[in-house]
Amino acid sequence: MFIHSNLANNVNLVDAGKRLLFTRLGALGIVCDGILRFCLPGGYVLRIRQAFSSAQIRARVRKYASLRKRNSELKNCHADKKRCFVIGAGPSLKNLDLSHMANEIWVGANYVHFHPELRGEKTAGNYCVILNPFLYEGEELLARIPIMKVTEERLPHAKMIFPDVAQEICKEHNLFVDRDVYYVSVGGRLDPDIPVEEDRFDLCSVLPQPHNVLESTILTAAYMGFKEIYLLGCDANYVEISEFKNLHFYSIEDVSEVFDVGHRKNPMGDWKQMETRAHHTFRMYQALGLINKELLKKGIRVFNASGGGMLDVFPCVKYESLFPSDSKK
Repeated sequence: MFIHSNLANNVNLVDAGKRLLFTRLGALGIVCDGILRFCLPGGYVLRIRQAFSSAQIRARVRKYASLRKRNSELKNCHADKKRCFVIGAGPSLKNLDLSHMANEIWVGANYVHFHPELRGEKTAGNYCVILNPFLYEGEELLARIPIMKVTEERLPHAKMIFPDVAQEICKEHNLFVDRDVYYVSVGGRLDPDIPVEEDRFDLCSVLPQPHNVLESTILTAAYMGFKEIYLLGCDANYVEISEFKNLHFYSIEDVSEVFDVGHRKNPMGDWKQMETRAHHTFRMYQALGLINKELLKKGIRVFNASGGGMLDVFPCVKYESLFPSDSKK
């Protein structure tokens, strides 16, 4: 009652203090958001959430502005091309003939290089967005350096898109030296109650904090000027699975040499709990729906050609139908 009555009668106090409070809380802001949703009227909750998101964004805008300037090279760089493929690591990828990708432009997400058709010389002219490994700290980060070295070896010609914090990590561990690397900033989740600002999908600004790397990968493809984006291996079937073997197209045995020991012992981590998977899936689907809505306004259409999984945010198409000339052979 004390919090409720004070905030209700002191709007200026909210305006003045909310930014300071939430910018210093960092990840705990998520917890505070839940508490405030319960304790405060909806209008005040929305204003505080919006301020928290704006504060996160402003902080990254200032800190990494010069690093992101180079991203302008990617803006509409493929406007002359009609389509591209965004490739995730879902189990449905095992059922697709990816030899077709030799004549297409694709943007991979995280560890797509475990697929033989997406590595080596076949990566020329393509891209890969990698966020997850760089967002760890301390020992957890060090445990992921080996897989980043493998990624560097297997994607020798792909242009890489990393989070801004990766610049220092790559420099310290001698990763991706003399490679084409672009750095993006992420901050502030997409929120259905908060209008999407015009520059939120601009790689020179600050992208929404993703629930899944798929969100950032789609936005990268859209930024490069593609009008049709086809998803492959984007199953988003997390609520259906509780074992690592059903999570990706590769198995834990396939990657055991490069994943850290802790990951091999407990590859699902907190995702073993249904509650975690369900909550994460809901938030991700919500964000993807907002992305789809905004991209449609720009004349950009996203289709799911995975042929498996649960992702129904985007209209589905059959993968084989995208290569009609091959079906006639």
